[in-house]
Amino acid sequence: MKRLVVFWILAAGVGAGAAITTVEQGERDPESLAAAERTPSAEPTADDDRVTVVENDGEGATTKRVGTKTERAKHKAQRAEQQKAKRSPEKASGTSTAEPTPDPTTWRDAPAADAAECPGTSRGIVVDRQWQRAWLCADGAIATVFPITSAASQPDPGTYPIYALDYQSYSNFGDAPSTLDRFVAFTYGKYQGARIAFHAVPYYADGSLAQPLESVGELGRFGETSGCIRVLPDHAELIYGTMQVGDEVRVIS
Repeated sequence: MKRLVVFWILAAGVGAGAAITTVEQGERDPESLAAAERTPSAEPTADDDRVTVVENDGEGATTKRVGTKTERAKHKAQRAEQQKAKRSPEKASGTSTAEPTPDPTTWRDAPAADAAECPGTSRGIVVDRQWQRAWLCADGAIATVFPITSAASQPDPGTYPIYALDYQSYSNFGDAPSTLDRFVAFTYGKYQGARIAFHAVPYYADGSLAQPLESVGELGRFGETSGCIRVLPDHAELIYGTMQVGDEVRVIS
């Protein structure tokens, strides 16, 4: 059944039985129809079905928007991107958060050795206790970098001349007497006055080592010696065969 909109027109002098004019909803009067015929209209499309959407921005505010289906879909996609950007600004901008750098654990994690630290003599050694490493220098250039295990508090930074080269030495420090092969001394301890030198990892009477060879250079072992610089057997041979009395050792950390 068609709905009718009824207009009651009440005017002076018109009685209770006033004239009633009815217009059927959806119909147009002749003048409106004529105007419509004179006005060209676009071909109807699916987008002509305009909709009203109520949006919430996630912060308590709401917005009413009216548009075609295509416009609404585009706007919805834009809103989704904006919300995504709020949640993850790095991904939205095309950048990524770098993985955290792990803590250094060995001498291999140290920055590059610096030839500028080499002593002034034609042969010399640089000791970097902080990074548990040392490097052999020849004519101001780095010949080789190698791991060490050292004391935490000595020797102090400075330059020291080598004063003794012993093929083998002995120590009573630690839990038991030990043998120190290829002992190259360059200073003295500041607590007990004992000689401080480069030497191979000590070994005891039963042949066991003071520490595993693979652990030399580990930062976690920094401070395990009384003052000397422990090195691997091959590096002890190299130092003993290369250095001479008077060559300098520079401790930089």
